[in-house]
Amino acid sequence: MGAELPERATRADVQAAMTVIGRRDTTHDSGRIDLAKVNLTGANLHHAHLARANLANADLTRTLLAWANLDGAYLGGADFAKAELAAAMLRGTNLGRANLRDAFGPGADLTEAFLGGADLTGASLTAAILARANLRDANLTGTNLIQANLAGAKLPGATLARSNLTGANLTGADLTHADVHDSDLTGAGFSDADLTEAWFPVNAAIPEGWAVDPGSGRLARTDVDAGDSVQGAR
Repeated sequence: MGAELPERATRADVQAAMTVIGRRDTTHDSGRIDLAKVNLTGANLHHAHLARANLANADLTRTLLAWANLDGAYLGGADFAKAELAAAMLRGTNLGRANLRDAFGPGADLTEAFLGGADLTGASLTAAILARANLRDANLTGTNLIQANLAGAKLPGATLARSNLTGANLTGADLTHADVHDSDLTGAGFSDADLTEAWFPVNAAIPEGWAVDPGSGRLARTDVDAGDSVQGAR
């Protein structure tokens, strides 16, 4: 095998400029900071103030964004592969079709964020807050969502196969047509969630009021009053 190519890093002048931007006095901002398509691979944006910034299609591969403020930012199509987003503030952000593969974001706050069509394969979002987030058709294959707060999240058509949802809060979440097979749902809460046509793991404990449809293999509502709920698919 040939020698591995060195990992790209942000140029020193670009890093210096981003440090200034990230530490600016935001009270003087007159509009969005436009950083669309900027290459910030490997940049250090720890604690940066980038709320409402336009980072559409930006390259943020391996970028350090721990504790950064990205509230209300436009991040559509941005590449966050292997980025560090621990405790980052991403409330109300637009991450439509963004690449978050293998991103590390424990404790990140994505409340009411839009992640439609985003790729979160292999991301680690332990204890992250995704309450009321829109994840329609998002790919979360193999995502670590241990104790994540997904209350009221919109996940119709989302792929959560082989994900770890141990202790996750999915109260009132919309999981219609979602694919959750081969995932760990130990202790996950699905109270008032819409699981219509969701594909659950074989032998998983099916939430009360739902059963596996023998024809499709997906969930369908049952008559709870008639004692028709199923505790596991066999």
